[in-house]
Amino acid sequence: MIAFMGISGAGKSTLLKDLSLSRSYHVVSASELIKKQVRRRNTAAMSSEQMRLSATEDMQAILIEAVKFEKEIAQNPIILDCHAVIDKGDKLDPIPIDVFKKIGVSGIIHLVVNPVDIWSRRSGDEARDRPEVSIEQLTPQQNMSVKHARAISVALQTSYTETDGSDLIELLNTQKNE
Repeated sequence: MIAFMGISGAGKSTLLKDLSLSRSYHVVSASELIKKQVRRRNTAAMSSEQMRLSATEDMQAILIEAVKFEKEIAQNPIILDCHAVIDKGDKLDPIPIDVFKKIGVSGIIHLVVNPVDIWSRRSGDEARDRPEVSIEQLTPQQNMSVKHARAISVALQTSYTETDGSDLIELLNTQKNE
């Protein structure tokens, strides 16, 4: 499983959709897997905003359960669209490294883009309710995400790569063959 990380608004989901990777990869987002698992438990549906504001540990426990189901149906290598840190509005909450170990991450690719572009995407996305963050705040957020993603990679002894997205297909093919 390849973890494709980046902060909220970096463009992970859009890039993965635009590349049409479905023939070679099983592409899933962590938030969608959590929502699917919540439905399996027959509990009330959760919005992305509710998930973001919930206890990170609780949401990650649900993700671990959901990934087990997803691995059973995946016929291709999995790309997990996810975060290294969760923006709680007043702080960034790192995802525990153990979560990535439990779901079997074998490689990490982190999307790093210009904070101006992130701010623009976040400002223009009315479909999602994200914390309002200035361009100046996005740089340290992205830096913290990168730092934590590197720490995850070191702890798991797996590959780590940063990209602006332009070489993503080549990076995925390299990871797939490792």
